[in-house]
Amino acid sequence: MRLTERQNPTILIDENVLRRYQGGLWRVSSELQSALAGARPSWHVSTVPPRKFRPAGPPRSWHSLHEQSLLARCITWFDVITAYTIWPQVIVPIVALLGHADIVVCPNYVFPLILSRRCLVIIHDVSFMTSDEHYARQGWSFRALHERSYYWIIQRSVKIAARRAACVVVPSAKVRDELLEVVTTVTVPLFVVHWGIDKRWSASHGVESRGSRASITGSDPPFLLCVNPHTCRNLELLVSAIDLHNRKQQPHVVLKVVGHLDDLKDLPPSVQHLGRVSDAQLARLYASALAMGITVTGSGFGLPLLEAMASGCPCIVRAGTAEAEIAAGHGVYVVGSDPTSWADVVADLTSRPWERERLSRNAASWAATFSWKRVGSDLAGVIESARGIAATPG
Repeated sequence: MRLTERQNPTILIDENVLRRYQGGLWRVSSELQSALAGARPSWHVSTVPPRKFRPAGPPRSWHSLHEQSLLARCITWFDVITAYTIWPQVIVPIVALLGHADIVVCPNYVFPLILSRRCLVIIHDVSFMTSDEHYARQGWSFRALHERSYYWIIQRSVKIAARRAACVVVPSAKVRDELLEVVTTVTVPLFVVHWGIDKRWSASHGVESRGSRASITGSDPPFLLCVNPHTCRNLELLVSAIDLHNRKQQPHVVLKVVGHLDDLKDLPPSVQHLGRVSDAQLARLYASALAMGITVTGSGFGLPLLEAMASGCPCIVRAGTAEAEIAAGHGVYVVGSDPTSWADVVADLTSRPWERERLSRNAASWAATFSWKRVGSDLAGVIESARGIAATPG
């Protein structure tokens, strides 16, 4: 009997790449394990053990190299190469073979090529497939060379997955359409499964946190919140909109940024970079912010968006993005990148507090529909389809 024909299959989840980082609790791997185990109790669902050679936490990033000593840089290079290449390509296949896994869920871009017909590959966004413009602006450096090599491996892996994996799962229709645009050789089934929201990010959690506003903002003016923008370039539109608003309207609004941010020296005075904050602080920020602004166009789902909405924080999103798809009319949509349009939205929210409260209630109610229980049921159906595909020769 084929492994894939067993009544109670073994599902292995690689949890070593997507670990928690500030600005969206990307605990997708552990959430998937719980969701699948709840949806199919008879299945054997397990994860690849975390790497043991360094303390638990998110994989290091190239983005922090400029802040490190030579020794720390060498450790970072080793950590990144191991986490994103050696581990998924070598360790995951070994664990899968020893455990007789029927399906390997790979919530990362690089997947075990030798197990491709048994792999359910999760692709979160396709920005790495269209990064030539980014490299052209970045110029040539040792870091850029490493990034080019890494993303080249990812691009090749995704193209192979599009032809050989059991199936590919994406978190939004936006990602599906973009993937079909940049990879014209997709011959495997392609499924859309929206992710869920951690129960801790609930409307009640956010409401309870409203009383703590003074501990975070004191006598500061109202603020827009931006979570994990990565680069200052992703803040330019919000900064311009706030500057336009502050020239014409009262009260003045500031921008608070949570999470990793490159090029801190380029921050204008209207931006307060808070860095990494605790879960409790982030919840209070969500609850007390005027709104959360999301201007990026290359993301794939928007977990920070759901966190904010679940905490009762209205969101301003760019139309036509994955976040706009997930918000589904329960946020404020802005078409295009004209700062005046974004400034008008900010002015509307500051001058009409009752409108913000209405958006807050609607956002919390909508975010509550995104549960990991539903994700487990949807993904279990996808895996059952994938097992049938994996059982066929070739």
